[in-house]
Amino acid sequence: MFTTPLHILPNHKGYCLTLHDIGVDGQKLNIPSNLFALNPDNSGGTIINPGTVLTYIVPDAFDILIKAITDYISNLNLFLHRYQGQTYGFEACWHPFFNSPTVYLPTLTFYFENNADLLVQSSEVFWIFPEPGINQPGLYCLTIRRGEPHAANVIGSSVQTNQRFVYDVAKLELSFAAEMCAM
Repeated sequence: MFTTPLHILPNHKGYCLTLHDIGVDGQKLNIPSNLFALNPDNSGGTIINPGTVLTYIVPDAFDILIKAITDYISNLNLFLHRYQGQTYGFEACWHPFFNSPTVYLPTLTFYFENNADLLVQSSEVFWIFPEPGINQPGLYCLTIRRGEPHAANVIGSSVQTNQRFVYDVAKLELSFAAEMCAM
């Protein structure tokens, strides 16, 4: 199990964590740490909230993440392209131009304080939907959304799927490890 400190702040709807970076397929993106940091007025920061389904990342960090995912997908999937516009409420979706037997989507890693790395499988962060007008599966949408500027980053439950989380409020620690959870 990995363990990282929890921080409890009165104006946040969850436990605050220190997020250092995000990785795409094991490659750190070197996102500026101030985008994940708590501000002197206790705004911003990063919280983990199992009651929120999706994950929200502040715009500047989100743009870096989407570019890295788009580059990864473009390099490995000849017939998978970024869907233009929003669909199903998601900003970042990809669709095949032709029926491809294999689709390569990246894992994501959230790098927390104390070298606590949360590795999230692609099946947990990319949901498959029917493409509008075609009505068959094939649209791969990222369950991470663009957050509000200067708001907290929120690690939602889709990223927490197939992980065991142990909240030790007395010690102010969060421990986690991958675990296959039966549906």
